[in-house]
Amino acid sequence: MNSHTQQGFAGVILLFRQDSTIVSGVHTDSSGRFHLSDIPVGRYQLEVQHVGYRSKWLDLTVAPSTLDDLSILFPEPCPYQYSSGQRPICVGGYTDQLIPIKYGPPSKQLLAKARQKKVYLAGCEVTGCDPRYYCSQHKKQL
Repeated sequence: MNSHTQQGFAGVILLFRQDSTIVSGVHTDSSGRFHLSDIPVGRYQLEVQHVGYRSKWLDLTVAPSTLDDLSILFPEPCPYQYSSGQRPICVGGYTDQLIPIKYGPPSKQLLAKARQKKVYLAGCEVTGCDPRYYCSQHKKQL
C-alpha cells in the first residue's frame, strides 16, 4: 500500500531472499496486489523496491496462507524531514559541524565551496526524501 495515498501501489517489486540469494520475486499489479504461490515455507528477507524510492527490507516468515493478506506500507516515512528553519542534531547533540548537502552537477563555485568544506557534494538526488545536511565531524548524512 502506498504510504502517501493509502491506496494500492502498482509496479512495486518484491524480492524474497535467503542468504542474499533471490528465491522468488513478483511485482504488484495495477491495484497494488500480487500473487505468489510457489514460494517454499521458510524465513526470508523481503526487499520491497520501486524506481525512485529507497528500498525497504523486512524479515518475513512464510507459512501456509501468510501471503494471502500481507499488506506492506511503502515507501517508508521520510526520516529526513526538518522543521522550518531548524537543522538536525548529530551524535552527541552536535550542530556546529553541519554543512548543507548539494545534489546534481556542481558549478565551479560549488566545487570551490566543497573544497573549502562549506558544502557536501552527494551526486544525484534519488528521491524526494534525501538527506539535506552532512556532519563533517561524524561523517554522517542527516
